Amino acid sequence: MKNPAKTMRWVKGFLTANLCILMLLMADINVALAEAKSDENPLLNYLVLRGGPGRADDIRQNAGSRVGADLITGSEYGINFAYGHRFFKWLRVEFELGYVDMEVEQLILKGRGTVINSNGSHKQFNGMLNAYADWNNTTSFTPFIGGGFGLARSKLDLTFKHPGTGNLVSTKNTDYPLAYQFMTGVAWAFHPAWQLELLYRYYGTNDTKRDNPGGTFPEHNIEGISSSFIELGVRYNF
Repeated sequence: MKNPAKTMRWVKGFLTANLCILMLLMADINVALAEAKSDENPLLNYLVLRGGPGRADDIRQNAGSRVGADLITGSEYGINFAYGHRFFKWLRVEFELGYVDMEVEQLILKGRGTVINSNGSHKQFNGMLNAYADWNNTTSFTPFIGGGFGLARSKLDLTFKHPGTGNLVSTKNTDYPLAYQFMTGVAWAFHPAWQLELLYRYYGTNDTKRDNPGGTFPEHNIEGISSSFIELGVRYNF
């Protein structure tokens, strides 16, 4: 007669092995169902916050044939918030609100080369419509390129001492130039609903004419402003 204890151990081992196999099959089924659900209901919308330091090209300011200055810029930063929607797996469009803050440290007078220290700033609020193309692949990193256009509210505020008369000269004005930008970067999906972005942004505006109602500087033109930014962003998909 066979040993009952040995038989029971064999039965328990057999049941345990089958139970493990069943649990693995159920886990595979759950993963497959989750993937199928994700394909049927992808996360098409997103919110993203981006920001980082920038560097602007010097600003050329003209007020007549012999009057004007090159504005030497200093530190700069930008911050942006956007809502986006994915229309195709590779294409998404977003509406973005942005803010750019730039220091103006010096003026070089036109025709003289005189350098004047300045206490000034150039600030912009903008609304942009952007489009991005994503390069989807088998990794968690997605390279992308994009571009956008929109409208900016540009405010220039300068105060400096005239080198000849010693009088304080100021320019305070606001204009609404057209704005454009180009972006490239990579997004890292560290969670199904969350991504981190690292991107380069080139941002520019067209030429503007300022009447300077709040200052002592005459009516003048400002050539288009351009800046380069390195930004970090966090994106939430829903």
